[in-house]
Amino acid sequence: MDQIHATRSGHQCHTTSLACQDTVCKSLACQDTVCKSLACQDTVCKSLACQDTVCKSLACQDTSLACQDTVCKSLACQDTVCKSLACQDTVCKSLACQNTVCKSLACQDTVCKSLACQDTVCKSLACQDTVCKSLACQDTVCKSLACQDTRH
Repeated sequence: MDQIHATRSGHQCHTTSLACQDTVCKSLACQDTVCKSLACQDTVCKSLACQDTVCKSLACQDTSLACQDTVCKSLACQDTVCKSLACQDTVCKSLACQNTVCKSLACQDTVCKSLACQDTVCKSLACQDTVCKSLACQDTVCKSLACQDTRH
């Protein structure tokens, strides 16, 4: 049942190994130098593999393995793209935005839906009250978009 997938460097990732079980890891997470050498088999690799630019923007977006450890959760939203987009995708809301920075940006599922106004739901609903106008919409994106909906 053990299948072997070759990376672009020729490294073989066994699907039964920890880090190479999901599609994203097979195609991206094992491509960087650290991952190639450590084969993404252990906790150290999980925490280090998500630090490069590619992993921050793509590989840590899946719900399986790459962003499961504490270190990855705290580092995953550190790149410019994530900060500016305020982690608007479903996966980031549930996993990647667990660190202090994202908590202050209110990007966590329930909080985001009710306050942060970062996603479509929040744009149309969350900026309806005084509290949201004064607190939750402090970032550039929310000021220019989220509180601008026609329901006001």
